[in-house]
Amino acid sequence: GLCGDAAGVANVKSFGAVGDGVHDDTEAIQAAIDSLKPAFPGLPATLGGTVYFPPGYYRITESIDVISSPSGNFRQNIRLVGSNGGGSGFVGCAIDWDGTTSDPMLRLWSRDCSVERLAFRVRTGRSTIAAIDVDMSPENGALAVTNNTFEHLRIGYQGGGCDGTMTYGVRIGENSPGNVDYMTFRKCYFMHAAEACVGITDKTGQAKTISFYDCGFLSSPYGIKHT
Repeated sequence: GLCGDAAGVANVKSFGAVGDGVHDDTEAIQAAIDSLKPAFPGLPATLGGTVYFPPGYYRITESIDVISSPSGNFRQNIRLVGSNGGGSGFVGCAIDWDGTTSDPMLRLWSRDCSVERLAFRVRTGRSTIAAIDVDMSPENGALAVTNNTFEHLRIGYQGGGCDGTMTYGVRIGENSPGNVDYMTFRKCYFMHAAEACVGITDKTGQAKTISFYDCGFLSSPYGIKHT
């Protein structure tokens, strides 16, 4: 399994994350992502790697970035993989938002990535625009944000001091001038979103081919809102 730091695998605890729900693990998680070999346009998509979250509750206070852009070092083909935080069962691996702004918890402005087996929660008294923001970096030019996969996620779970405000579970294409497409959601459980579990903004007709399989939507005004 993903328990250590094998080739291409970065364990967040090896970079200083504690996962006790108290320590601020933002910098450690970002450092684990940034340690992976970056991909560059024109090179094979085998570059990238896996960031592994052992069981725990990871408190963050700023957005975690997986961004494909010059300043983001062309982060592509990255897997964020937790343990026991999925669409059903005990939430044993959660990322908890405790930031003072309403920024997204995870900015996934990239392609060929996946987010798996994690829960996303908001601490009481805090708010976030979205657990996961899928969009195009303003620096990207015409590069597409495409082929991202989301599996066994529990987004908006409340309990244990986490009943803050999450506007969207996942927000897709809010600012993108181009393709944000071919997104796949499998066995994801969304709940308690203030606006919509999934919000899709289609400004150019290129927010398309977004598929949902065996997903649940609960206690939100909209399951999927397309504008």
